[in-house]
Amino acid sequence: MMKLKKSGDLSKFKLVLQNYPDIDINDSRNEHQQTPLHLAINNQHWNIACYCIEQGAYIDISEGAVSSPILRTPFENVMELIIKHRNNKEYVGAMGICKVILKQRTIYPMKRIEYAIVY
Repeated sequence: MMKLKKSGDLSKFKLVLQNYPDIDINDSRNEHQQTPLHLAINNQHWNIACYCIEQGAYIDISEGAVSSPILRTPFENVMELIIKHRNNKEYVGAMGICKVILKQRTIYPMKRIEYAIVY
C-alpha cells in the first residue's frame, strides 16, 4: 500500500482498499511511521490525500520520520509546501488540500460531540 502512495495512482490505491477491507488507513504506516495521508501530502498527490481524508484518515496525527527531529501533522506539511511553493503552480494544489483539511477539522469535533451525546 505504501508503494502505491508514492506512485500517485488513485485508482490502484482505491482498488487495494476495496480488495483488502481489513486495512485500516490510519494503522497502515511505513518504517518512518508515516500514514498514507502523510505520504500523499509529502509527494503532492492531492487526489489521494483528499481520498484518504474522505475515508477517515486522521488529520492531526504526527508522522514519526526517523531522519527528522520534527514531527509534523499533515496540515503542518501542507503549510510548509504552501510557503515553499507560493510562487508556482504547486501552491494551488497545496491550498486545495489545506481547505479540505480545515473543513474536516470543523466536522471532526462535531462528530465526536454528537457521539458523546448519543452515549
